[in-house]
Order: sequence, then C-alpha cells, then structure tokens
Amino acid sequence: MLERIYGELAKLIARDIYDAAKKVPGMLSSLKATALTKSGSGMPEAVLKQFEEAFEDGMSYGHSNGFANWRDGKSEVRFTFRLTSPVINGIQKSDWAKAAKRTQEGNEQVGALGGNTQYQTLINNAVPQLVTRAIAIYQGHHSGTGFGWRILTPVATVKVAHRNMSDFAPHDLFYVATGSEDSTASEYKRAKRLLIGGWFRGPSAPFEGPYFD
Repeated sequence: MLERIYGELAKLIARDIYDAAKKVPGMLSSLKATALTKSGSGMPEAVLKQFEEAFEDGMSYGHSNGFANWRDGKSEVRFTFRLTSPVINGIQKSDWAKAAKRTQEGNEQVGALGGNTQYQTLINNAVPQLVTRAIAIYQGHHSGTGFGWRILTPVATVKVAHRNMSDFAPHDLFYVATGSEDSTASEYKRAKRLLIGGWFRGPSAPFEGPYFD
C-alpha cells in the first residue's frame, strides 16, 4: 500500500536527518559523502519496507483505546478510536540499522550518522510524521484477510476523557473499524457522513465521548 509514497516517506526521513546532522560537527560532510540526499534519494528501501511492515503489524495486532457515540437519525452509532502513540511506540522498536545494512549504501549511511544507536534515534524521530502520513494513505481501505481493519479518519487532535469523568485532555487519535470487508465498508460509509462530513457539511459532534475504554 505504501510503496507508491516511498519517495515521500524517504524525503520526510532525510529532512530530519539532514537537520540533525547540521548540529553535529563533521556529521553533515560525512552524510553528504553517502548516497542519501535531502530529497530522500538513496534512503535504503529496506528501511521503508520495515516501516510498512511494522505499521501493518501494529494495526493488525493493536486494539482500540476508546470510543465515542454519535446520533444518526433515530439510531445511535459507536465508533472506536486508537491513539497514535501506541502505534508509534511499536514501530520505534524496529531495528533500522539492521534493515539499512542490507546494502552497502545503507551501511555507509549508518556509519556516517554515528553508528547503530544514533541511526536508530534519527529514524525514530521521523516515525510520528510517517505514521500520520500512512494513516491518511490507508484510510478507507480494508487490510488483512477475513477479520481485518479499515481506517475511518485521518489523525486529529481531540480532547478525550476517562468515562464518568470530566478530565478531557488533547490526544492524537484516529477512528478505525475491525471486521470483514463488507462490515467495515458499511462503517466507513457512515463514518464519512458523521465523522468527516462533505463539501457543504462539516463533521457531527458526538453526543457522548470520546472516552477511553
């Protein structure tokens, strides 16, 4: 799914790496001697594939963090959300240096950026941006076989509270449906009307929540 935007993801990573390299004496000149450019050209494809695999694993094996209820005519509908932070934290456990070192160019990049630990930190710094972009790309598409998942909304900063409390605080989250392709397609159709809105109509506010599970 993400292969068509590998170039865009690589550019996001490269931009962060070059910004960090400017602050370390000698690192920028060492980096410029490698194949990695500010445009993202030269980023090891194995790193991008590792991100995609980790993202899909996080979505497939993760769970909802909360819910909100909407009114839809005379009926009520519940949508569940996930926080971006657990997805990000899971992906950041990936071994980026190991993935990069599958090629000579990647091995040179790891060395130019100070070794495995520093490379891990630099890639992890870009992961939150990559996750937000990946969620936008996957939105509306059913993934997995049988009991899969479908992202309903892009990432948004929303105030969430614990149930029966008024401790609302902002969190980055997105709504997602789990189940078969048909069942999640039905949820997505309703979500587009209630959670996203259209040209002449904005999203509706929930009458209850969002609350943590």
